[in-house]
Amino acid sequence: MDAKEQEFPSVDGLMLSAAELKALTGYARTKLQARVLGSLGVPYVIRPDNSLLVLRMHLQVAPKSIERDRPMLNSARRRLGL
Repeated sequence: MDAKEQEFPSVDGLMLSAAELKALTGYARTKLQARVLGSLGVPYVIRPDNSLLVLRMHLQVAPKSIERDRPMLNSARRRLGL
């Protein structure tokens, strides 16, 4: 166990560990992990020691909207009879 994990222990499994973050993002560096988490829409906080805090609950709930709102095309309107 490294120093960062000892400073910020996983509280009852509420937070992802450093190993879980690395497995999720594919990176060990904080900046790259933050970039991947941001692109996935996963909220995170940068701690004072420059490590990331990610709550497990953010990965257990589906994102609000993965698809972007798109205008209905004329072909779709015709199919729907609009």
